[in-house]
Amino acid sequence: PQPLAKWTLEFVEAAGPTTPVRRDRLRLIVRLFLLFYRQRLFVRVGAISLAPGASCEVSTSNSVEEDARRIDRCSDALVQIDANANLPTLIECWIDDLFPLNSPAPAGSPRRSGS
Repeated sequence: PQPLAKWTLEFVEAAGPTTPVRRDRLRLIVRLFLLFYRQRLFVRVGAISLAPGASCEVSTSNSVEEDARRIDRCSDALVQIDANANLPTLIECWIDDLFPLNSPAPAGSPRRSGS
């Protein structure tokens, strides 16, 4: 699996054998991604500005529509977590949907090496 999916699964499984705790950990990660893309979208459209001296890497290769798509996918993942989806499968599908092979990864994220 993609390095980010592998790391995410390891982080989730490190919570121990209790499934509800694992789901809470995955919810945390998904919400962090959701907040990141939401914040980036707001900066891109000029709805908010960053604090003086703060920087935000916004890759020109990703569009507002792409950020909106990723926000929607994160929202869907939260619903799937609550619906008791299989966590390893959900993580891999969620990451694959966020960063399709034919789509450039955002600045600072792991690059896919292909299948």
